[in-house]
Amino acid sequence: MGRLVKYFAGTRPIDDESWDFVLGPTEIENLINAAYILSPGLTASSIIAEKIVEFLEEKGLKLEPKENFSPTREDIVSLENIELSKLEDLLNEDPKYGNIICRCNNVSEAEIVEAIRRGARTVESIKFRTNAGKGPCQGSRCLAKIIAILMRELKTEEILLGRKGSKIFM
Repeated sequence: MGRLVKYFAGTRPIDDESWDFVLGPTEIENLINAAYILSPGLTASSIIAEKIVEFLEEKGLKLEPKENFSPTREDIVSLENIELSKLEDLLNEDPKYGNIICRCNNVSEAEIVEAIRRGARTVESIKFRTNAGKGPCQGSRCLAKIIAILMRELKTEEILLGRKGSKIFM
């Protein structure tokens, strides 16, 4: 607790009667429920996705796989997982690996730039891909640096925390 800077508490809704997932179409057009998904949700996520696709196809939406789709991708090189013997080569290849942005999780500027190169466009997507901001301080020490890198790399001042409409600056 001595290192703790931020702490969150929350609730996850549950169905009092069945304690089971609620998954399926609703009376509202184009709205599908995927609710009350507790801890087994991650394990069941691929099956849940398949069921949602089935519901969408029943409504007439035809989903085609993307061309050149690959279900896997290489991990971003992480200082947390790099062998010490390879660190010097990594730093010679890209000096940004020497600029630590998130001290709690040892995330470098190079890792954040690579996440942006691969499609990260928000603070939350950087957090998801690199773990920057997920440490004990919950981003209170690195958030400004992450925002500055996003602004520089995306060449914009309109940075989002997460989804559309979650602008950090007005």
